[in-house]
Amino acid sequence: MKRVSFIFILLMTFSSLSNAQTLLTLDDCINIALENNSQVLNAQTNFNNFKSQKLASYSGILPNLSFSAGPGRNYRAPSTFTTYAPVGVDPETGQVVYESTEVTSQSNSTINYFLSFNFSQNIWDQGRWWNRIHQAETNVKAAEFNVDNIKQNTIAQVNVTYYELIKALEQKKVSEESVNLSLEQLKRSETMYRIGTVAQIDIYSSQVNYDRSKISLINQDLVIENAENNLNLAMGREPNTPLNINTNVPLDVNYDLSLEDLTNQALNFSPELRRLDQFVQGAEIGVKISKASRYPTLSYSIGYSRSNSDVDRLYNDITKNYSLNTSISLRFNIFDGFQTKRAIQQSQNTMKINEENMESQARTIRANIENYYRQLLAFQKKIDINASMIIAAQEGLRLANERYRVGSGTLIETIDAQVQLTSARYNLLQLQYDALIAQANLRAAAGNN
Repeated sequence: MKRVSFIFILLMTFSSLSNAQTLLTLDDCINIALENNSQVLNAQTNFNNFKSQKLASYSGILPNLSFSAGPGRNYRAPSTFTTYAPVGVDPETGQVVYESTEVTSQSNSTINYFLSFNFSQNIWDQGRWWNRIHQAETNVKAAEFNVDNIKQNTIAQVNVTYYELIKALEQKKVSEESVNLSLEQLKRSETMYRIGTVAQIDIYSSQVNYDRSKISLINQDLVIENAENNLNLAMGREPNTPLNINTNVPLDVNYDLSLEDLTNQALNFSPELRRLDQFVQGAEIGVKISKASRYPTLSYSIGYSRSNSDVDRLYNDITKNYSLNTSISLRFNIFDGFQTKRAIQQSQNTMKINEENMESQARTIRANIENYYRQLLAFQKKIDINASMIIAAQEGLRLANERYRVGSGTLIETIDAQVQLTSARYNLLQLQYDALIAQANLRAAAGNN
């Protein structure tokens, strides 16, 4: 018997340790999200694509070298055609006489072997090659800042959904306490009815209040399920994945920086603002690239090829059976149907749009920082007020119960006192976790995740 008890205790200990190991903290949830969130993964893939495009941008200045080789067969079917052919000599003039005649040729097939090398090099194009490389670099930086921005937003989203879940779990405890209070009141009313101190209607009223509390508890379970789904989605997991989080989080909310410091910090370090700045720089480079089409380009090319119907002649004697072509090309755009003008205008318009987007984002950042900062201050004040309300509601419920017990109070007063206490506790949790959410949003907007 002792051995069985020991094994049971050991199993319970291992089970407790296993549950403790699977308890997710906020940092755990954030790390899972950064590894699995689809938006983060897509942003990283997009960044890798732009890195590949940057490598391809060097093609404007690097030489092009190509090689081709192989056999070719030319087949000609039997053909009949009309041509002028010599038919004799004029005895008087001695000239050859030609007449129209039909000629028929038999089918024939020839094989030709070839190989060729081609080399071309851009010499001068008014800096287009350099600007394209520089533009590709701005795209890479913009994509990198986008990764940072998506990560920052993902961290903020995990913060919000994590605190929303804890808030729902803590509010469920308040709902359970409300159910217990309602049940106690129902039992008290039944006892007082049996001894004849209250009417039967008090039992029905207590029953209604008890049932209403149970319905609130059921609704709270639905809120918890929805909060769990939202947190799982933020972490890039299936919404119904089992979730066990650490609910012991500090409720203290404070921020040492002033509104002005937070705003300046956000404007200086916002990944989204820096991404848009790269777009502006890239658009400026795009204007230069478009204008470069007005100027001439200079390039050089050389081609070497060999061809013969005999493969041995193609490879044995390199001094024969080849051709060499070299050229220097100067190209100047005289008129292209206003394509260059249109490209310049489009590039300039793109630059203006990007500049306006950047200014708009800066205004949005300033507004968000101020909004979250004001919210945080307001939550701190409301939390202090609500804490006093709970003390008053507890005392009010105590007095209402006492008055009801001695027969000087009514059941309605007692139920109202219960509702006020439950509402005050519920609202305090709402304020405390909404304050944490506002702080998380403020940190995200200021770039302090």
